[in-house]
Amino acid sequence: MALINAAKAYALCMGREYCIPDDIQTVIGPTFHHRLILNQGSVGDDPIPGIIADILQATPVPTV
Repeated sequence: MALINAAKAYALCMGREYCIPDDIQTVIGPTFHHRLILNQGSVGDDPIPGIIADILQATPVPTV
């Protein structure tokens, strides 16, 4: 729900009354970053942005 609402808000800020896939890709990082919980073995640099990028790359963009 948070991702959809953030994408809608971003689209509105960009002057559109509709969302496009780029809106989802833009807001997914800030929206999901705090929701991903890694195991204790994850130490060092923050791997979450890379994980989110991998998810985006592996997910095909829907076309009509």
